[in-house]
Amino acid sequence: MPKGAAVRVVAPDAGRLWQNSQAVVEKAISSEAVQVIMKGAASVKQVFSVADLYKLTGKEKLPMSEAVDLRRVTKEEKEAALQLSGNQVQCVEKAKLLEHPELATWFVQLQTRSRQSGHVLHEGQVVYLDPASGEVAVYEMQGAGKPTEQSLKEWRKKLQLAADTSEAVFITAPVYNGGHWVMLQYSRQQGEEQLRTRYYDSLKPFSENCRYKAIAVHGIVQVLLGSIVEPGFPPTVETPVKQTDAWSCGFHCMNRMEEEFREWRGEGKTRVYRSAEEGRQQLNKWVDCLAKHKAAMMVKKGGVASELPEPPPPPLEEEPPAVPKAGTPGGEWGCYKCRYRKTGCLQCCPWKAARYHTKKLEEAGEGSNDG
Repeated sequence: MPKGAAVRVVAPDAGRLWQNSQAVVEKAISSEAVQVIMKGAASVKQVFSVADLYKLTGKEKLPMSEAVDLRRVTKEEKEAALQLSGNQVQCVEKAKLLEHPELATWFVQLQTRSRQSGHVLHEGQVVYLDPASGEVAVYEMQGAGKPTEQSLKEWRKKLQLAADTSEAVFITAPVYNGGHWVMLQYSRQQGEEQLRTRYYDSLKPFSENCRYKAIAVHGIVQVLLGSIVEPGFPPTVETPVKQTDAWSCGFHCMNRMEEEFREWRGEGKTRVYRSAEEGRQQLNKWVDCLAKHKAAMMVKKGGVASELPEPPPPPLEEEPPAVPKAGTPGGEWGCYKCRYRKTGCLQCCPWKAARYHTKKLEEAGEGSNDG
């Protein structure tokens, strides 16, 4: 790297002072390491590996703020976050794995921070493919079948812009399987023909079960978008920070999602090393903002701010055991529409969906025989 080159420090072992800071190369120490001077502080110097420095071109957008300004969040942004979560978002307790509603609202929070930093996004440019809406389609694919049009309807609608235009597009697809979150990321800049695909897993060794599930999800995206998706399934991105517990994978997904989003919006490569506890606190501030907005809207409509939705009635017939809730022993995890149900709905419970569709096909067959 030449002397005088402007760089951003993205080293995993960089201290708080150096994380994502801008610097200038002072001299080469070896073929693989250089000494840099922090921008605006000539007395602050440190040696970094060339691989841990991102060379700035001068065309990068100013970085968005590290935290959302809750006073500047618009009503539309709050309602978009609540809608994406199915209106079921709630604060996250310590040492608990994230569920879909909270992960979904983080996606909207990134867009809000981007707007507050001067980057306005057009409708449809960013897409969140929630893990529940594709569950039945994945189940059908893994059974050597072909996903029905009904199971692909929601994702097809969301991906329409990416399929029909050459605008810059950013797509996030979290994947959940067996108590662990991994993430697929798709992105392209304006004018590019293909979507770049990246796959993240915070475990070491990587989860093979989640990878199989992610391959199935990727197959659905390829079916819907065709040749604009890079061929094949990408290798797992090697990240310098791995989880050391059984519950923080959702927070790692939040960090990787933010890194990808910031690079896509034009900041260049950045690193987000927010700890799980820091992420939880920041997410809960955002969730609390949404909860207050929801309560205010309920009061405005003549409701009671503290009222909670009635629990669903018990099932009329015997059902299989509930799917374990992510990181919460003895609970259940489903789509945002049935977060508190023990068996899930057709959208989030492949077992129930298969039984339902089989029964419908049998009824249709009997009806045709009668005719």
